[in-house]
Amino acid sequence: MRSGFRQAAFTSQGAHFVDPTATPEIELANKWEKRASSMDEKGLYRFSASLRSLSNSYKRDIQRIQKNR
Repeated sequence: MRSGFRQAAFTSQGAHFVDPTATPEIELANKWEKRASSMDEKGLYRFSASLRSLSNSYKRDIQRIQKNR
């Protein structure tokens, strides 16, 4: 169920153009990191790990985009 949620959240952005500043990815990485922290506080550690994984995916995208600028 967690992997399905992660996949749905990741694909919910849909098709988009890549912004060379990576601003949308930065916002998404921060959003999912905050949600992961919130789940940690509630004791939902496995769900938190899934959300953090999603945030890390966006962080890798940020690095890739900024590298290719």
